[in-house]
Amino acid sequence: MVARTPLPEDTEDAGAAAIEASYVQGWADLNNAIRRGEPWSGNERNAAFLSVVDEGGALGFVDAAPLLGLDHVDDSRSAARMDVDFDGDDDLVVTARTSPRIRIHRNDLANGAQHLAVRVVGAGQNVEGIGAQVFATPVNATPAPDGTSFIPGATQMRTRSAGAGYLAQSSAWLRFGFGRPQPEERRAPRVRLHVRWPASGIHPSGLVEDFGEARLGGAYVLTQGAGAAVEFKFPMPVELKAASLESADWLAKGRVALPTAASAPSLTVRATSGRVGPVFGLSPSGPQGTGLPAALVIFESDDPNALTRLGDLKGLDAKCRELEITYFAVDLVPAVDGKAVDPLVVAKTRLSAAGWTGNVVNGVGETRTILSEFLAWRIGAEEPPPLPWLFILDPKGRVSSIRYGPWEPGDLVEDLSLIAVPSADRPGLAAPFGGRLLEPQGAVDLGGLQSRLGAKGAQGAVRELDLARVKMTPLSSIDVELRLGRSFLGQGKLPEALDAFDRAVSKDPENALAHQGRGYTLQLAGRIGESLEAWTRSVELDGDNLTSRTNRGLTAVAEGRRDLAEADLKALEAMGDRGAKGAAAVRNALAAKPKKDPKQPPSEGEAPAMEPAGESTVRPPGNQASPSGGQPKGDQQSGGG
Repeated sequence: MVARTPLPEDTEDAGAAAIEASYVQGWADLNNAIRRGEPWSGNERNAAFLSVVDEGGALGFVDAAPLLGLDHVDDSRSAARMDVDFDGDDDLVVTARTSPRIRIHRNDLANGAQHLAVRVVGAGQNVEGIGAQVFATPVNATPAPDGTSFIPGATQMRTRSAGAGYLAQSSAWLRFGFGRPQPEERRAPRVRLHVRWPASGIHPSGLVEDFGEARLGGAYVLTQGAGAAVEFKFPMPVELKAASLESADWLAKGRVALPTAASAPSLTVRATSGRVGPVFGLSPSGPQGTGLPAALVIFESDDPNALTRLGDLKGLDAKCRELEITYFAVDLVPAVDGKAVDPLVVAKTRLSAAGWTGNVVNGVGETRTILSEFLAWRIGAEEPPPLPWLFILDPKGRVSSIRYGPWEPGDLVEDLSLIAVPSADRPGLAAPFGGRLLEPQGAVDLGGLQSRLGAKGAQGAVRELDLARVKMTPLSSIDVELRLGRSFLGQGKLPEALDAFDRAVSKDPENALAHQGRGYTLQLAGRIGESLEAWTRSVELDGDNLTSRTNRGLTAVAEGRRDLAEADLKALEAMGDRGAKGAAAVRNALAAKPKKDPKQPPSEGEAPAMEPAGESTVRPPGNQASPSGGQPKGDQQSGGG
């Protein structure tokens, strides 16, 4: 496989630095696309590169895929060589991210040629013989001038390797080909086999073992140290039925099954009454569904063939009512001001005559852009296929499958079957579903859709997707008070901060973070005695907390409570490296015995006191609630902050 990042025209004369920057940016864009679940080569034909030597003897590569029937429009991932039909030559198995997921390419180019299959068995731990080199030399070849068995131009070499493919491994059997037999040959030609084994505890590096002669057309196992080849019998050849070299165009099949349902921004629609409003969409709390599955038939009423392309509307209508599915038609023809007759009324009349009893609305604003870009994004295309489309949504308002027409009567009813299939079972249904199976199961990153919508100017939809990415975490009343206290500390509003921490203590007297906040606030306010009480309570709740121990020790020195400071010093020293900085700060304070100004920050070398705006000092209670009310062990603060 070969990848090349296209370079902008303006980098041609800009020098190596600009070319390198463009290359790096190309890979960054590719990685971002992959993380969003987009294909990296979904709209390109597969390539198969054949090494060739030109007239000047230079080695190059030619894309032989069109000649070999390998140039499918697949988002292929892996290729492995193996003799699938047991006829002696290697066939090619290719897997793809899109359907068909597996292709078996039968090798007919070597029909009638003489083959030899070899399997190596190593000694010691390397039982697979990884790294072994097998040499096959025709017995009737002209000997080399130096009398060796390795004859240039006649001896073939294969290496037993592992991990040679992306998510794939070719067969362990090494295969040699020696062309078609000559008419004068009366018996199968023979070759002489040698193996150069990799270094091991048994044999030194470079040991070459002679396994004698073997006949072409056979298969042999070469065991390290045996000195003789053992013939192996494969099953009888099997017949592989040939299929078309080109896959059926999945775009023409008109069906996309999503293994993981994906959300789209809200659609703005107008009813015949003139009322305009959003339906479905996303919010920080999640997708906005109706609680029931929904079917959206999307069309253009000014298309003279619209009704024909919509297929069996009466059958779909009846099935939706039977299954209690929300269903309505979305006409994308814009309303024209000043027209005597509303196009939406005409569309509703025509649909009703075709057996449609559901609602009919007009898509306004960014609705058309959202629908078309969502469909094109899901199928990995620049532009969406022609209308009409059918979007099937799950009860949460997420798109489960898409159909685009024209389709046959009964197709729409069949598509409704996906609604009742759990997400875990959907890939199994999607494989024979007659459409395209997209990314594996898991959360769908909407970044790719957001980029497309932004490029088309749908800024409202972009903002909605931004808002939906905000993770909403419910906060308890204590969480709110602690965050308020931290915010007020950062603004220097000490009375407001103390009120917030006091409220937190009143709601949960055993909350260590609330007492830490009180201790630091009182310390900044110059109320040293009260600050010491708050730090002491915090230590009682969680004696292993580095922040509480360090600040309590420093405050105790300032208040002349040497007993408390020495107790904190002992506890900090017992913490080892984690408490070394705090222990040094308390030890220095005890040695100097100064009456420190509590508002003055510690000198260099001391553990810093709690920082008012620091996230590492007064944490949200989500990280501190333990049965004792203090912080859980293992989630401690660093230093004194």
